[in-house]
Amino acid sequence: MGVPPPHDAGRPLLASLAAPALWNGVLYVVSLLNPMGVSGTFANDVADLPVVMQAAAVTGMWGVEFLVLYLPAALAATTTTPPQPAPQPAPAPTPARVRLHLRPAAVAIAVVALVLGGGLIRLSADPGQVRKVAAIATNQKQWAPDLATPETRDLVTTYVREIEASHRAWTP
Repeated sequence: MGVPPPHDAGRPLLASLAAPALWNGVLYVVSLLNPMGVSGTFANDVADLPVVMQAAAVTGMWGVEFLVLYLPAALAATTTTPPQPAPQPAPAPTPARVRLHLRPAAVAIAVVALVLGGGLIRLSADPGQVRKVAAIATNQKQWAPDLATPETRDLVTTYVREIEASHRAWTP
C-alpha cells in the first residue's frame, strides 16, 4: 500500500510543513536551472512591505516564500481530518486529538507572529546614520552589460567615477 501521507498518519504538523518546503524546493531547483533566476513568486509580491523586508534580511527570499505558504498550509492541516475507511464512523474528538489538530495552526501563528513582531521591533528602532545608495540598470534586453567590449568598460568606468564623485560630495 505504500507509506501514508503525513496527515493520514496523524501528523498534521509535519503535513503543514510539507507544502511550503516542497514549493521552496521546486523554486530553488528552478532558480539553479534558469539563467534568469526566479521572479513572480509570492516573496516578490510582498517584498515592498517594510516588515517583510526585515524578515527577508534574515531569511532571504526563501524564508519569506516559506512563511507566505506556511500559514495557509497549517490552517488546512488543522481543519482537515484524515479520511476514514467507509464502514467506520469518524472517531470522537478527544482533547488529545483536538490538541494534535490545533498544533499546526498554533505553531504557524506563533512563527509568523515572531517573525513579523521581530520586524516591527527592528523598524521601530533608531535607524542611525542614513546612507544613500544607487542602483544602475540598463535598458538593454540582456541580463547584464557585456564587459568584453571597450564601450561597455568605458561606460562602467564612467559610472564608477560618477559614484565616487557623488560619494565625496555627500561624505562630511
